[in-house]
Amino acid sequence: MAENDCIFLFTDGIDQCIYEKDTISFEKIAMLSKTNVKDIFDELFKEVFDYGAEDNASLAVFKYSKK
Repeated sequence: MAENDCIFLFTDGIDQCIYEKDTISFEKIAMLSKTNVKDIFDELFKEVFDYGAEDNASLAVFKYSKK
């Protein structure tokens, strides 16, 4: 891993927050890795709730830092 690389672990309630329908693309999620962790959570959960949050959504983000 390189400095600031991210690992996202999430349930289908994030990328398919409407049952069995792709809603938030992996490309969109990957773009968020360039921001800080708080903003990743805020933006993803805002979108999940904007879509109606029909499914349970869980998210964990690991951002690598040598610090």
